[in-house]
Amino acid sequence: MKVTRLTADRIDGVLLESLTGDSLLQSKSFASLWENSGGTVVLWVAWADSEIVALLPGVEFGLYPIKRFQAMPDGLGGRIVLSVKDAALHDQAANAILHAVAKAGYLKVHITDFDGHLQMPTTYSALPCSTTIVDISSEDWIPPDRKLQSELRKADREKARIQPFDKSWHMNDFMRLMTATERRHGRKPRYSAQFYEALAGLAAHDDRIIWLWCEHDGQPVVSHICLIEGHTALHWQVCYDKAFSSLKANQYMLWLLIGELKQRGVRRLNLGASPHDAHGLNDYKAKWGGERYNYNCYVCKSWLGRWL
Repeated sequence: MKVTRLTADRIDGVLLESLTGDSLLQSKSFASLWENSGGTVVLWVAWADSEIVALLPGVEFGLYPIKRFQAMPDGLGGRIVLSVKDAALHDQAANAILHAVAKAGYLKVHITDFDGHLQMPTTYSALPCSTTIVDISSEDWIPPDRKLQSELRKADREKARIQPFDKSWHMNDFMRLMTATERRHGRKPRYSAQFYEALAGLAAHDDRIIWLWCEHDGQPVVSHICLIEGHTALHWQVCYDKAFSSLKANQYMLWLLIGELKQRGVRRLNLGASPHDAHGLNDYKAKWGGERYNYNCYVCKSWLGRWL
């Protein structure tokens, strides 16, 4: 079986869309967001004769010998997309792709196996990860914590104005809110204004991305960005100004978001990873009924990558 590396522009867009199906995270349009951070969208493709059997989408960063490959960036789930029904051929193709990526000379490879579907070669090391998942599948679901229920009722009385994010009106305030949020956590902003401009543009045309916004008296209060992948939604990025915590808009926005997700048939909400020692954050997620979910990120490093 032959495996080749292709840039996304080397494969027919209609064919690629038919292969990746309803997956947001594996789509070309979503992966292309990281071109705004210096990335290159690539596809590792397994062929049987002239037919595509399987492919692994991902993003490359840097130049050889320090080029890195991530499927997907930011710890988002990667997946080998299979295009034929032969199970034995599936396993052969997946194994061939993973071996080819490991031998490609990348400084580091990161493949996040959120669903636990990958059988990894021994050239990869497993990095245990965990997140918090809330089962929202019940028709009458509400968060189990009574204090949180009370806060949601208060926010409803306050009539916090939650609306879809509109980059033409909200982008400058969002960048200010995002930068202040990262500074509060002792971090530098992870993404540029160009990245968020592209994300907002994609969200306006792809309803698998939900971006909600709240402001009060003309001041930015809360921003939530959610990604829908099949029957699971990822509460991906949250920014808020703690000066407005009395409004409970952060909690209320998540409550409204869950209501929209349930209407769309989403059954699980991934509240995202957080350090085990982040007790306040983990307690907050538990109030929503969240439970820990374990998965692996697989890492492969070149000889140079082991030293850096």
